[in-house]
Amino acid sequence: MGCSDKCYIRTECPQNPPFDVFFSKLKIETDIYLGQGQTTTQELTIDTGSRHYLKANMAYIHNENIRLTSPQITAADFGLSGQTIHPRVTLPKLRVGDLELNNVKTNLIGAIDDDEDEWWVVGSGLLSQFKTVIDYHSSKLHIIPYENSSYKSSYNLLGLELRKLLNGHFIVRYVFPQMASQAFDIKKGDVISQINGQPTKNISLADWLSISDAAGSYLICRIREQEKCFTIVSEEIAGYSDN
Repeated sequence: MGCSDKCYIRTECPQNPPFDVFFSKLKIETDIYLGQGQTTTQELTIDTGSRHYLKANMAYIHNENIRLTSPQITAADFGLSGQTIHPRVTLPKLRVGDLELNNVKTNLIGAIDDDEDEWWVVGSGLLSQFKTVIDYHSSKLHIIPYENSSYKSSYNLLGLELRKLLNGHFIVRYVFPQMASQAFDIKKGDVISQINGQPTKNISLADWLSISDAAGSYLICRIREQEKCFTIVSEEIAGYSDN
């Protein structure tokens, strides 16, 4: 579809924001809406190697006295430097060029005494929902929405951060303190052997992400000294996941 007379909704058209390159890192200028009329324009570093959506600078939030209205969830990221525990919220909107994305899951990263210009990052959780082409010659990032598809943040409502093992099972890397699984005897390092009666050897990581994103009742079995199963009910969280 062309993007002149036939493009009635601007977000259906390819967006071509320019980017900067600094020490081989690509950055795109983005307007970030923080709620209650609070906005900021930041250069977001593109990190396609991480499945987060957006990382925002905790020092900036603190120093500018930003009041975020979304409930905060205690979450964790895992990278080359290990585990990082941080707050997670939903921000009302991002604007990249003419492309507007509503209700973006956001990790608040860093300490309040950090540099305010660090930790502004966009990841594959957001970018993978579009066709993206990096044009180094013209310094443009082409963001092309898929037809009949709209942007959506997904949420781990069960509160289990899992990693796939070579033997096919999942191992628990983190249990979210405020989420559904926290009330059960499941700990970091436990092996998850079954989900809803299906061996985890038959469940992909993508399958798990879809399961954890949907509110409902789930039978989760873990192995420690012996296998034990729990029925865990996850729910939407008002202002965080139910946007």
